[in-house]
Amino acid sequence: MLLPVGTGTRFVDVDEEELRKQAAVYDLENEIDALLRYLETHGEVDDDWLPEGDEFQELMADYEGRLS
Repeated sequence: MLLPVGTGTRFVDVDEEELRKQAAVYDLENEIDALLRYLETHGEVDDDWLPEGDEFQELMADYEGRLS
């Protein structure tokens, strides 16, 4: 997963296993699981705190983000 870093078009590659380890440290497993499901299904997950799929795509474009 690539996430935008700061301003501009810099990205960092995030290892899913490492992300899950860090989520456990901060007690964010549920949030990270929901976020990863959301990304894998292109916004088809119904979680109140995540934007709708179309809104997410607009935000990604606004921030010059991309998923790979």
